[in-house]
Amino acid sequence: MSMETILKIRAKFKKELAPPESLSIDEWADIYRRIPKESSPEPGRWSTDKVAYHRQVYADVKNPDVKEIICMEASQVAKTEKCLNIVGYHIDRDPCPMLYLLPSLPLVQAISKDRFTPMVRETPVLHKKISEERSRDSSNTIEHKSFEGGTITFIGGGSAPSLASRPIRLVLADEYDRIGAVGGEGSAAMLAKRRTSNFWNRKFIAVSSPTRKATSRIYQSYQAGKRHVFTIPCAHCGEFIELKFEQLHWQDDRPDTARYECQKCGAHLKNAEIKKNVKNGKWHCLDPEKTDYRKSYKLSALYSRWVSLEDFVHEYLDAKSDIEKMIVFTNTYLGEPFEENTEGVEHVDLYIRREQYAAPVPEGVLVLVAGVDLQGDRGEILVQGFGYDYECWTIEHRVIRKSPQQDEFWEDLDHFLMNTRYDHELGPKLRIVSALIDSGDGKITNRVYQFCSDKAHRNIWPSKGKEGEDRALATKSTARTQATKGDLFVLGVDEAKTLIYQRLMVMDVGPGYYHYPFSDFCDRSFFKQLKSEKVEITFKNGYKSRKWIKKKEKSPNEILDLHVMALCACVIINPIWGAIYENMFAGIKEEGARAPDHDDEDEWAAPQKSWAEDW
Repeated sequence: MSMETILKIRAKFKKELAPPESLSIDEWADIYRRIPKESSPEPGRWSTDKVAYHRQVYADVKNPDVKEIICMEASQVAKTEKCLNIVGYHIDRDPCPMLYLLPSLPLVQAISKDRFTPMVRETPVLHKKISEERSRDSSNTIEHKSFEGGTITFIGGGSAPSLASRPIRLVLADEYDRIGAVGGEGSAAMLAKRRTSNFWNRKFIAVSSPTRKATSRIYQSYQAGKRHVFTIPCAHCGEFIELKFEQLHWQDDRPDTARYECQKCGAHLKNAEIKKNVKNGKWHCLDPEKTDYRKSYKLSALYSRWVSLEDFVHEYLDAKSDIEKMIVFTNTYLGEPFEENTEGVEHVDLYIRREQYAAPVPEGVLVLVAGVDLQGDRGEILVQGFGYDYECWTIEHRVIRKSPQQDEFWEDLDHFLMNTRYDHELGPKLRIVSALIDSGDGKITNRVYQFCSDKAHRNIWPSKGKEGEDRALATKSTARTQATKGDLFVLGVDEAKTLIYQRLMVMDVGPGYYHYPFSDFCDRSFFKQLKSEKVEITFKNGYKSRKWIKKKEKSPNEILDLHVMALCACVIINPIWGAIYENMFAGIKEEGARAPDHDDEDEWAAPQKSWAEDW
């Protein structure tokens, strides 16, 4: 063997046995990470400069003094991509057992199949270390991947068996605020954190947009940590500033005029000047006296390259008069928890603001819906009208003073829902197009199901309220029984009450505003029942939780329940306001058009009936 061959062999062995070059996580991502087309509008080579605010988190992951990293962030700031970079780095450079925790199994499937797998496929250094998914290869499934020296497991928040007896060095809790408890064992995130206790270089990373201030876990963790805010240099004075929404200015509700006013020098910064300087930004610590054990970071979408100042203002203008949209804007654009006030307006204030309707059904109403609450000796019906952006008018509160155990009660209820017509201010007679009937009382549940069984075509359904945060306002029950013979809607009563109480505080007539008439049924007792409950903050599974309770133990609350059912009855049919208006009323406002006589019902009943049948 020649000396030249020996030298080549020696060089090859030296290269193979040499330790890998030392790289930070952002350096690794810039060199090796590739973004697939299906998961990003900017596919190709990864560039940390575009999201420079993540560099400090990457550094904390490798810092042994930092055990917990809390990121309270808006949407559109590449939260999940940050988590994937951390996972990819450890697979390639620092293999270990990892857990990627998500709120639900569908999200596990989505992140693993649509984000993680394409990343591995497009990044060669990862592709050669993780085999293709095979049904017979138990080491590589959608929820679990093995590689030399480590594993990565994707778990939905309620998967208790997946957390048991599993050693974990690195936990990534994505959408942390929405990860629930595991049966009676407490928070899934906390259980996962405990599994890291045997590792000296353990790491727990929580990433999420916040929710409500009183109960947001990411907000509580952010406050408890060593807090940081991101700052960038002003393009005019060079001083470092934190971008705040109150410094954003525009003219005459025109998003295209949006400019940011520097807190230091007062100069107006354009969108391009802000986005360009994000890569030169730095984190400012608000709690320098605290240790590095738990470091926390807050970030709004003002720093995002994918959200312009014009976009920001446009979203704010769209949300400012709708409390539901404002909650979403606060959480996902500002990256701040929403501070709700469910006490707000008092029942006396609502009584005082009653108004005189120009007709039984005022001009703004486009659909009539009803909620029906059943008591032992009576049934109560609330008819409400909704218009654009869920502006609401209460039309009638009627009581059928017969027991729901009697056949006569159901005959009267059917007659009312079928035949009652209300004069609209613009001419037509409107009927109730959707109704929900409470089936929660076990003594009459089957009677409710029987009554509703052949009325789905009239949008009359049984309903059942269910407590709990973050439930949809109305969802079809998956557990149909023979007795229902149709759809049963489960109502997220906590969310509905919160939304109603927030809208009751809207003072300007328009989206979300609740109108009440000068009428005998709208007396002080009506509004006391409407405002009969409050939110109490309790501890559940180690976290703060909201619970609706009566202000007085025996105070009636039927009117509040009826509001919930009426709102949900409208949400279920999901009205397309513009199409309804064009179908029913557009011709009336044309110059010279004559509103038909109220008695000329046939002329107006047909369009209303036709629209209702579409639903």
